[in-house]
Amino acid sequence: MSERKPWVDLSARYGANGEYGAWKLVQEDYYWDRIDQAYEAARSLGAGPMGLGITTYRMIEAEWMTRRESEQVEVNDWLTIEWVASDAELPFEPIRDQILRSCKVVADEFDYEDTPKVLVTLLARAANAPWAPGRHGFCVDKYPYEKICIPSALTHDVADLDEVIRHEYAHVMTMNRSNGLVPIWLDEATAMVAGGGGHKPAYLSFASGEWPWRKPMELAQAFQENRESPIGRQVVWQAYQQSAAMGEYLEFLKGKDGLGRLLDGYTNNTLLCNLFIRLRGEEPSEEALNEVYDFGIEALFYRTHEWLSSRRSS
Repeated sequence: MSERKPWVDLSARYGANGEYGAWKLVQEDYYWDRIDQAYEAARSLGAGPMGLGITTYRMIEAEWMTRRESEQVEVNDWLTIEWVASDAELPFEPIRDQILRSCKVVADEFDYEDTPKVLVTLLARAANAPWAPGRHGFCVDKYPYEKICIPSALTHDVADLDEVIRHEYAHVMTMNRSNGLVPIWLDEATAMVAGGGGHKPAYLSFASGEWPWRKPMELAQAFQENRESPIGRQVVWQAYQQSAAMGEYLEFLKGKDGLGRLLDGYTNNTLLCNLFIRLRGEEPSEEALNEVYDFGIEALFYRTHEWLSSRRSS
């Protein structure tokens, strides 16, 4: 890895282009979980060129506020927990045990064996602010581990902690089983199923036509809406619920282990097979769905909506 250069050098040398280069260095520090360095550089740059880094900036800020007060406890060969003891509402042992149980439930239900190293960070209470993204938890594909961040306030109730850990650990699973090839709607579909499913009244809104049933690209874009606005939050909420419905439909067909096989379908092809898929211009999800369920993306969206409608009328 090349030696890091101060952002001011890049900006002074390359002008606006240097700001993009400087923000790349911030991201490099962040994804290697060098939070102190990332925060120092990000604080100088703000939200990055044209405000494109605002979400990452806020994530860095929340993780930095935690890192400066936290301690890390190595639980076993794959799990480490970072926490601020004074911010947690339970002692360490029940928190640790619940995290282990939740991860094991996901691993067992989805037939997942090869867990990578994971750092679970209980974010400091000071970071639980309106400006913080992912206030209910988020997962980041970092090095040399996957990082799950959840608010310390969730430690007041092991049931809430269980649901969030199962959801976020499912993201760890989808990223690693599919080599990061799953679209966001299938990633969230799997995580929503792992976390207990969607909001059933929302399914009625889809079935009745009150809420739009989005196509794949529209659904992926819906997750990117501005969550600070009421309309944006509603669109994102609908995106999560539509994804949850599709996940539950796939679970209805072949169980959670079927969803696990679907994730494996992204990476179990030969090099020659992958070459043919690319030459045909086929999406990885199309091939993986057909391998496990004998239908593709368009059929999944159509059949899930029909399934919701049939349940509404029954």
